[in-house]
Amino acid sequence: MSWLSSDFPNDGLVLQADDQSTATVYYSSASTVPTADRPAISVVYTPPTAPSAPPNATVTPGDGGAVLTWSPPIDSGYLYAAGDDITYTVKALDPSGQVAQQATTGELHAVITGLTDGTAYTFAVSASNTAGSGPSTTTVAATPQAVSGGTSQYVQAISQFLNAKDQLQESVTASSSTMAAQYSSFASFSTELSYGADTDTAVAALEQANSEQDAQDATTLTNTLVVHPSGSSTTEVFTTADETFTTVDTSSGTSVSTPGESTDNDEFFFNVSGTPLITGFVDAAAALDPVTEYTNQTATAPSAQESASDGTPEWALDSGGHAVLAPGYVDPGSGGSNGDPAVASWALSHYKISYNGFGDDCTDFVSRVLFYGGSFPKKYNAAGFRGKHPSTSDDRYWFIQDLLGRSWSHSWSVAKDLYQFEKKQYADFVSPHYVASGDIVWVNWTGTSSAGISHAAVITKVSGSNIYVTQHSHTRINEPIWKVKDALSWQGANPHLHLWAAQPTEL
Repeated sequence: MSWLSSDFPNDGLVLQADDQSTATVYYSSASTVPTADRPAISVVYTPPTAPSAPPNATVTPGDGGAVLTWSPPIDSGYLYAAGDDITYTVKALDPSGQVAQQATTGELHAVITGLTDGTAYTFAVSASNTAGSGPSTTTVAATPQAVSGGTSQYVQAISQFLNAKDQLQESVTASSSTMAAQYSSFASFSTELSYGADTDTAVAALEQANSEQDAQDATTLTNTLVVHPSGSSTTEVFTTADETFTTVDTSSGTSVSTPGESTDNDEFFFNVSGTPLITGFVDAAAALDPVTEYTNQTATAPSAQESASDGTPEWALDSGGHAVLAPGYVDPGSGGSNGDPAVASWALSHYKISYNGFGDDCTDFVSRVLFYGGSFPKKYNAAGFRGKHPSTSDDRYWFIQDLLGRSWSHSWSVAKDLYQFEKKQYADFVSPHYVASGDIVWVNWTGTSSAGISHAAVITKVSGSNIYVTQHSHTRINEPIWKVKDALSWQGANPHLHLWAAQPTEL
């Protein structure tokens, strides 16, 4: 058996029998029983160790670099405080064995650039935790190869495409059909831009309806790699797109400017029969990272305490996109949330933290914000440590840890379960008029039932009547809710979107 004390300072403590002899029951510890025959146990401290080597490493060469993927180490070697202890170091070794390039990441893939085409490299991946760095994988080899026509045509097309989308979000009068003269690579992305133009201009319209203006919006690309598989008519481009913007908010009667940022690791696809044409793009992690038991836990794990309608203040959107109380709900009035500055501060400082092995990390990110920033202690029962157990689906408990096998509660990683956990902690759920920085907001994209909640975020700023969120899946900081432009998004789900918000509490 095993035990933990306080907030797990004795990592690796294990209690076990000192031999494999048949158990004997004693009803007395009388001194007449020979010492050698008395029951005995030994307490063995198993110190934390570095992780084992990450298995299943693969490499795909590109122009001046390579893409690597791998699986989590079988032995993490350490009891995580909140599950985000492991990082990975990827090294590209030249023919002499010297490190040509290396990268460190918390994800299960990496894009390595800065290599020489035609040179054979070997690649190794190692995992590290608080206890140290583990062994490397068995090295895999690849030779980067130049792409016909060069890489600049692809990089330029993606950069111009993303900045054209930014431009559409800045003005309700912007139109994709008027941008041909502004962008030299317009022919490469005009079709893809038109597909999302209505969504992008809706961002501008909803921000305008809420007395906001998107300004100084621009996207830059880094760590870009172009890959063209031999014999294929499709070229793939991996890139990190970093969008910076300023939201000018006049809803309070004065102009307040809030800088924001979003970071996406994307994989773009080009048809290269003739002029390269963007045919689509996806989240790179979703395409590259292996499917594990943690993948998409946020959206799919069941709840043992779902409730269709539970009386907490529920928000909806009016015809102008303003957040209001849903029909049938009474405004609780003043005396709403006081927020939690420490929660908001930690979210703002750590929004680029790794996704912790979860394919959909929004709720795990919120839980880490509460654990680290808000100093919320985990809640668990003694049986819930190893693997799956009824306590993992019991929304009275909230934890994540490793102890002879990773274990976490649904309330840690599943949005609707965190909502139920906070209800059981008697959190103060509030109307849209009384939210504060440091509150948590939950979203049901398609209906009114809290059982359909599938997203959670941290409110990190309130300006006038508008709220700004910091979140994962995808990585965003101080983003007005109308600017999130994915298919399942705040503005894309209007008029069906419903929200709940609370000042988090733990008894």
